[in-house]
Amino acid sequence: MAIKNYASEISIERIFAELQQTLGMHGAKQISFDYGDDGKVHGVQFVIKVNDRFIPIKLPARVEKAQTVLKKQWEDGTISHKRGKENTYGYEQAYRVAWRNILDWLLAQMALLEIGMAKMEEVFLPYMQDREGAAIPGRPRTLVTDGVSRLQTNKYNSTCWPSCHGHALPPSWLKACNPARNGGAHDHNGFYHGVVL
Repeated sequence: MAIKNYASEISIERIFAELQQTLGMHGAKQISFDYGDDGKVHGVQFVIKVNDRFIPIKLPARVEKAQTVLKKQWEDGTISHKRGKENTYGYEQAYRVAWRNILDWLLAQMALLEIGMAKMEEVFLPYMQDREGAAIPGRPRTLVTDGVSRLQTNKYNSTCWPSCHGHALPPSWLKACNPARNGGAHDHNGFYHGVVL
């Protein structure tokens, strides 16, 4: 199956404008674009409000990965050769395809938000950043099942069996459970060592 939007011709400026407008309409603040040394946007950053706290989010664009898939699909004949190599899997097209798919994903997530099927913190959980701007380790989306956080189960057979102050944590989060790093403070009203519970 061909990668979604592989033939997109929508201008990158329009994609960015719609992305920024969509985020703003749904409560995101401090929206900014992260430029690389090549002058291209490599990610979009913003904050969302969760339990009266602002949580930083960073959505990355992994253009090289999109370009690899486009090239493979062009070589396999999955996508049309009519447009030529550069217009199918050149960097500029891969850049457009990557960002167009990010926008489509965002629009779909915001639709779920609007009909009450998701919350902002659920949508952006895998992209949350700590106070230093680093991604929270451990792919935390896997920690929520049936609306209940596994951080509260403290079960040995959970993927999150290590414990910290009574909360089960996945092994890769053990560094986050360093009281000295956070002044020993923890807030059981939904925020713990930079991790939303």
